[in-house]
Amino acid sequence: MLHIAAFGQGIHFCLGAPLARLEARVALSDLLSRLRGLELASREPWEPRKALNVLGPARLPICFEPGRRSAAAG
Repeated sequence: MLHIAAFGQGIHFCLGAPLARLEARVALSDLLSRLRGLELASREPWEPRKALNVLGPARLPICFEPGRRSAAAG
């Protein structure tokens, strides 16, 4: 499962965490369905973030072919 944000632990756990995760799942699915040819822009190994509580790359350059714009986008 993809974890976008941290929601705390124990008594400090965010009550809105399940809704936020669902919204992120829906938004990412929609975004990824619109980006054709999604791939890394570089073959270099990614640099890890310099944070104790956040895992992942410091940046992740990507290339893609933009999909068709929706009518709502203007």
